[in-house]
Amino acid sequence: MFSIFDGFVNALNEALNPNKSKFDTRNNLTSEDLTINNIPDLYNCKYTLDITDVIVCNDCNHMMYRDEIETGTRVVDRVYDDWDYRNDEYRERVRKEEEEYECCPYCHYGEDEDEEFSYYELNTETLYWDFKYIENIDDYTEKGFKDAFIKYIKHQEEDDEELKTESVEDKKKPEKDDENFTKLKETVKKEMYKYLKSNGIDIEHLIKSGVELDTMRPVIDKMLDTYVATSIADYENEYDIGLAWDYEISNNDIIISIDTM
Repeated sequence: MFSIFDGFVNALNEALNPNKSKFDTRNNLTSEDLTINNIPDLYNCKYTLDITDVIVCNDCNHMMYRDEIETGTRVVDRVYDDWDYRNDEYRERVRKEEEEYECCPYCHYGEDEDEEFSYYELNTETLYWDFKYIENIDDYTEKGFKDAFIKYIKHQEEDDEELKTESVEDKKKPEKDDENFTKLKETVKKEMYKYLKSNGIDIEHLIKSGVELDTMRPVIDKMLDTYVATSIADYENEYDIGLAWDYEISNNDIIISIDTM
């Protein structure tokens, strides 16, 4: 029978999938999708999606809906070659003509005859960089979305950099441990906590919040199914020894066990 906990586990697994986004089945997006709650899905889009209902002026960097582009007509002088039968040659003639034009509703670039209104379109791949320069982004997205999006991206970059730094540190020569592998157990536990946290499960926060880790066991098992403890592998290579490690939940804490093979 499907339980509430089963639903929680499924929802969490979906949320923890770094390549999963609710927009992966969409062909494009609109400005209505630019909300704070949608930021993780915008960041994790499998494909680059265009945001089709808004554009940004190349001259003043103001955002607008496509139907906000101002249009009009103007009279221009058209120069063309016309055959002069009297002199048996081509001569330039000027004729006044009406032409339609488009211009930016903010800076009105494109109104003059020698100007052509141009714009760029937004997509999920370039949002982070585009947002830094758009003057009026808050008028077309949820209030606070721009700042929240930039903060989210910055946080992701910091996490990636932290994981890279930790990866380099893990390659340092491990010290010889005691016969119970006390230090190695602590290292494995710390390493495992960071791995889980980088995938959305903050064990320390869950414990402080009073969550019983036993209820999280199916999710933790699933997350660790393909996990490799690099500190164990480094220790084995350094000291030419075979180790087997495991974990159990006891007194609402994770306990690491290590045995020689």
